[in-house]
Amino acid sequence: MYVNILIDRSNSKLNKTFSYKVPAQLECKVEIGKRVLVPFGVKNKPEDGYIIEKLQHVNIEYQIKEIIDVIDGFPLFDLKTLKLVDFIKEKYMCNMIDAINIIIPGGVKNVTAESNTEKYLNIKVSKDDIDSFITKNESKEKYKAQIQVLNYLRENSIVKASDLKDDLKVTDSPIKTLIKNELIEVSRQDKKLDIYKVLKDKSKDFVLNNEQIVAVEKIKEKIYAKKFSEILIFGVTSSGKTEVYIEAIKEVIKQGRQAIVLVPEIALTPQIVRRFKQHFGEYIVVMHSKLSDTEKYNQLNKIKKKEVSVMVGPRSAIFAPFDDVGIIVIDEEHESTYKSENTPKYDAKEVAKFICESNNAVLLYGSATPSIDTYYRAEKGEIELIKLNKRVNEAKNPTIHIVDMKEELKNGNTTIISREVHKQIQDKLNKNEQILVFINRRGFSTFVSCRKCGYVMKCDNCDVPYVYHYDTDTLACHHCGKSIRNVNMCPECNSKYIKFFGLGTEKVEDDIQGLFKNARILRMDADTTSKKNSHDNILTDFNEGNADILIGTQMIAKGHDFRNVTLVVILAADMSLNIQDFRAYERAFQLFTQVAGRAGRSGKDSIVYIQTYEEKNYVLECIKNYDYERFYENEIMLREQLENPPFSNICIITLVGENEKKIIIYINGLKKYLEYYNIKGNYKILGPAPNFIKKMNDNYRWRLVIKGTDEEKLKSFVKYSINKFNEKENVKDLKIQIDMN
Repeated sequence: MYVNILIDRSNSKLNKTFSYKVPAQLECKVEIGKRVLVPFGVKNKPEDGYIIEKLQHVNIEYQIKEIIDVIDGFPLFDLKTLKLVDFIKEKYMCNMIDAINIIIPGGVKNVTAESNTEKYLNIKVSKDDIDSFITKNESKEKYKAQIQVLNYLRENSIVKASDLKDDLKVTDSPIKTLIKNELIEVSRQDKKLDIYKVLKDKSKDFVLNNEQIVAVEKIKEKIYAKKFSEILIFGVTSSGKTEVYIEAIKEVIKQGRQAIVLVPEIALTPQIVRRFKQHFGEYIVVMHSKLSDTEKYNQLNKIKKKEVSVMVGPRSAIFAPFDDVGIIVIDEEHESTYKSENTPKYDAKEVAKFICESNNAVLLYGSATPSIDTYYRAEKGEIELIKLNKRVNEAKNPTIHIVDMKEELKNGNTTIISREVHKQIQDKLNKNEQILVFINRRGFSTFVSCRKCGYVMKCDNCDVPYVYHYDTDTLACHHCGKSIRNVNMCPECNSKYIKFFGLGTEKVEDDIQGLFKNARILRMDADTTSKKNSHDNILTDFNEGNADILIGTQMIAKGHDFRNVTLVVILAADMSLNIQDFRAYERAFQLFTQVAGRAGRSGKDSIVYIQTYEEKNYVLECIKNYDYERFYENEIMLREQLENPPFSNICIITLVGENEKKIIIYINGLKKYLEYYNIKGNYKILGPAPNFIKKMNDNYRWRLVIKGTDEEKLKSFVKYSINKFNEKENVKDLKIQIDMN
């Protein structure tokens, strides 16, 4: 027997399989998807690899090497998974091994089948034999612990060994003696891990309203048809989208099929799991990066044994190895977190579409603020559109106010909150109502603006805000590469109040605590949520009334059901509006609408304040009036004029390395190759320019941006140009990363 092996090393030169012979003694262990140890290269260095194909014969003239060992006791993937791997490899222009390694959850390879099991004990002999043993030895001190164990097992039948030892406070010694004397026996069972057993279930039975009933019936029709279809539920915040998901999934499970539910943040996973558990009990598994290796293995093992039907989690949960997916739900489908920032830079929504097409399944998107791309496809009829226009329980949307911080500055207020917001916070504290304070630190890109007139320094070529660079005191455009000296005076009003803009959550917490001495404040950001279950602990504390004010980043904006929040304050809205990204306005609209939606969910009158130096920005007007359609019409018109998606495709090529001078030389050289092969001028090539974060982990990052209308032709053009560049320039000590946006 022979096998084709893919070496577990990310290298473009190893992006192919190598044939090996299987020794007779290992043939019974060989399966596609298992890892093996093989001699590789001239020096026959042992390397890990994956079995991709089994062969009876190979047509080669040279002597073939033999595999050394089979590492895994079970396959990590199958032939169906390899089709998904091939899709990812082609779609995102990555090596095959990179595609395989994102599909297998990190850490699972470190766990053995045995480490996922627990030891159980039970009596091996008859009741009479046990009675005889106890009668004979009960007066002897040295048998005291053994008799305790036997009596415990008689009462409890089969028991987990660790529970028995904890309850009886005994050591391993009496257990080992009883096993040796064949009075009791040991068996092993898979660990029964309840990852969210700490969650308090406060869910209540719900009754669908008329809009929800109509939505569920339409989705059921598609489920019954067993044909691939895409549906967008466009529902205002608190319109009950989750209840619609649950009813649709029930129908899929009735058919014996499975469901995957994606949420944009780990912070949302406990909340949705809690609600789903009420309906699906133990048929749910969870997957996210905060789980231990054993927990990840345990969850996947339940899927492989067909013990569960629903997977819930953020982006990586899309790779759940179900064999018959009937529906994939993508909640808050507009969120950018569904796109991976690491190679391969896959989009979970595109992967979900491939899986649903392969399984004749329903792909269900849900959002109060759909992405422009998704809504455009719905407008064209490619996706069925279902609208939920009413909040559950007929709750009113909160009133939104735009606060002009230029006026605050003119009137001598230099604090981070306006006078009206200060007054409202104090009023809510007096009424024992809760407040959310939001700051978008995550989307932060240091730009330069005038506090007096609101003017923002923008690139003449690209009409996007310049990014301020501290080290050189310059303003740079990360699209076309243009750079100018920083300014000390506003070009618009000659004010000296022009400088770079930035604010962090810790600073906000300090300032607000200083203004409201007795307020109980919680902060939720990357620093305060690094530990396991920390997301849920903070949210539970806040929901149970143990804090008055919750300050946070994007993780407090999405999907949370805060029953007592009646005031939301959005600080420094300009930080979201002035990011060097053609999707900046779209993301600001989505984010602020989502944050606003956290208020008034129990029906109480609520208010939202958005503080800004650009109070006349049309995006803020649309948010204030809950006018998604007007925002969409403006945005889609701009996208078409500027040839941005969905009217084009964008490919970003990034060069990464420790030597910045070498990167600049190579990236300029690569641009010449791209320009040379751009014979018909079908592609617009921008840059080179440094990345938004130029240096990370001691590596510099520079990029080129290429636009084209046909995705496949654009990818072929980019791959061909890069291959020619690599062939002739012998690129060393640099990584080339490709991202299709």
